[in-house]
Order: sequence, then C-alpha cells, then structure tokens
Amino acid sequence: MKTLYALFVGIDDYEKIDGLESAVIDANRMHDFFATFVEKPNFNAEVLTDVGAKKSDIVAAFRRLFISERGADDVMLFYFSGHGTQEMADEVFHESEVDKKLESLACHDADLENATGFLADKELRWLIHQAKQKNPDTHFLMISDCCHSGDNTRGTSKQEPPKARKRLTPEAKQRDWSEFIFRKEISKELVGAQPLEEVIPQGTHVAISACKSKESAFEIMEGGVF
Repeated sequence: MKTLYALFVGIDDYEKIDGLESAVIDANRMHDFFATFVEKPNFNAEVLTDVGAKKSDIVAAFRRLFISERGADDVMLFYFSGHGTQEMADEVFHESEVDKKLESLACHDADLENATGFLADKELRWLIHQAKQKNPDTHFLMISDCCHSGDNTRGTSKQEPPKARKRLTPEAKQRDWSEFIFRKEISKELVGAQPLEEVIPQGTHVAISACKSKESAFEIMEGGVF
C-alpha cells in the first residue's frame, strides 16, 4: 500500500523579522486534513512550527523524510506556510534569474541584515533532485503558502482581500556562498561554468503556490487566504 511521507511547516513567531498570526494554524490544519484520508502506518508525517522550524531543522526533516529509501508510488509532500521573500542572487545565477533575485522561504531564524536563515529556490531544487534520485518512482508535491512562492522550485485574485496581512518580508541581501546548503557539493565556480540544469537537475515534482514569484500572499485571522 502507498505511504504518504509529509513535512508540514508553519511559522508565526520569527526570531528577527515581524511575525504572522495564522501560519501555524494552517500547517496543523493541512496535517489534520491529510490524516483524515491516510491513516497510520501509511501516514508518516512531521509538523515543525516556530522555534522548531529553523533552517537546519527544516533541512534535516526534509532529508529524514524524503531522502531515504521509499517504496514505488509512495508520495512525498512538503507544505510551507509563513513568510516568503526575494534575495539578491549571486552573479553566477544571473543567467537563470532574469531579475537577478532568488525566491526564498523565510525560516524561523531568517535574518534580513545578514542574509541567513532563508531556504532559497535553488536549495529546494537541489533537495528535491536528491529525493527523486533516491526514489525515482515516488511522487513529490510541494505546496507553498507564502509571498513570492511561484518560482520556489520552478492564480490569485488581483484585489487584496479586506483586512488581510501580507505574508511578506522585505528583500534580503545577497548571501555568502557558505550559506547555501549545497556549498560542500557544489562550488560557485561550477555554477558559473555550467548550465544550472546540469549542475542541479530539476527533480520531477508538482508545485502548488499561493501566488506568482513577484506577488504577495495574504492571511486573515482564521488562516491564510490561500
């Protein structure tokens, strides 16, 4: 029987940036929703929230759940609710990023001033590629409820919902190469010398996003509008 391996992340309480009010509610709701359709032992899930959702925590849980041997046709689901932002891209990414920016998830320890604590689209791409390399016959779904989520790995109303708050952080500075989780495996020189598709191939997956890469996502007290 197929197994659903799922990681649900919701962050309201941020260490160094303004917080939100309903991202944790959304993550728990999504967990409970899927739990009604897939019962244990075929539902293997983790929920990370607030201080338990630092970048290192999320990456470790991702590897634990998804970059391990799984059965054919098993499903892997990564859900994120919280702040999303753009950060200035290193020049080696300018060929693949026309606007010279990366789209990133803001983890609990996100720091705009030092450009740390953000999980960038290129890092997600690398992680998903690893998961699919390990388990080519599984299915991968990513759901992002945050600003700038349209290009996290690759429509909303044109009017802002009333009394809604943006799930948005200001733009982050360019990070040091040492802040990328693939810094030991992939050098800056390699990315600059070869096409991104060769350095970090895109693992087959389905992505569902709250908005496009240049748009904002919103929340109301009852939960995210998405």
